[in-house]
Amino acid sequence: MSPRRRGEIGLLPLVAILFFNVSGGPYGVEDAVGSLGPGLALLLLVVTPLVWSLPVSLAMAELASALPEEGGYVVWVQRAFGRFWGFQAGWWSWINSFVDVAVYPALFADYLAFWRPGMSALERWAVVLAFVWILTAVNLAGVRITGWTAVALGAVSLVPVVVLTMVAATRLETAPWRPFAAGDGGLLSSLGLGLAVMMWNYSGWDTPTTTLGETHEPGPSFRRAVWVALPLITLAYVLPVAAGLSAAGDWAAWDTGHWPAVALRVGGAWLACATAFGPGATAMPALLVAGTVVGGVPWWAHRRRRRRGPAGWSAGGGRRPSCRECRPASPGSGRAAGS
Repeated sequence: MSPRRRGEIGLLPLVAILFFNVSGGPYGVEDAVGSLGPGLALLLLVVTPLVWSLPVSLAMAELASALPEEGGYVVWVQRAFGRFWGFQAGWWSWINSFVDVAVYPALFADYLAFWRPGMSALERWAVVLAFVWILTAVNLAGVRITGWTAVALGAVSLVPVVVLTMVAATRLETAPWRPFAAGDGGLLSSLGLGLAVMMWNYSGWDTPTTTLGETHEPGPSFRRAVWVALPLITLAYVLPVAAGLSAAGDWAAWDTGHWPAVALRVGGAWLACATAFGPGATAMPALLVAGTVVGGVPWWAHRRRRRRGPAGWSAGGGRRPSCRECRPASPGSGRAAGS
């Protein structure tokens, strides 16, 4: 572990990394309201973090305390199942990131078109390239700058949601959980679909562990960040949805991109414009965080390759370790498998 790189991420940047890797705000849950019904959607938004996110996040916090290794979950898989499966976990996660991260520049350009409807294809390409280059430059500037930039951009992107929730809270009209479920389909099928959607919206607690090698006191810091991020993510979903349903109503019309319509009804055009800015702004810290956590996988592999030699084994003579040397060490020993 490089002492120069360790200790660069503090608690607040780590909370931002967790928040934007798992959630990013209430954008995208509108579909669940329209398809499941207000009551069922709210119930799942409250229950899912308790039965899904809490156990997973606590498991990640426990492993982060026991094995605060650079590479995070890739190292954990390697220690448990061997180098082959550790490589598979890191490789496929890295490959998946190319699809996942590609969404954010397109999302930013789509929401920017709200203010410039006649954007040409060339202008869209220029916007997307500038978006990628600028945020990549921030990532290359170092993890400390990246973390605090994510905090600042995250605060800016969530301001419209906070304002919308506060304005809607002054105009509450009906109970937000009525009706409980949509009339279409059975309750059991709706529950299964809704649970799958909510689990996806509350997933992603393992990926930020790739930054443990660059975190100050990684075990305690990750545990504290989890206890801050999980309630914050839950509130960021539940409060805007409940306030919006109560103030604006018309739950059946809720669909992707419905937040500006809710803001228009409860606060007017100015709030609708600000709310339309939110998802595009969220794409910026989301891409920053994705670049940070995904970049931890090849960085860990590069550093391990340099320490252990070109073949990935011990640099001293290049021999393959014995089975005894490959056996995972006990968690308390702090020794990586095969080290």
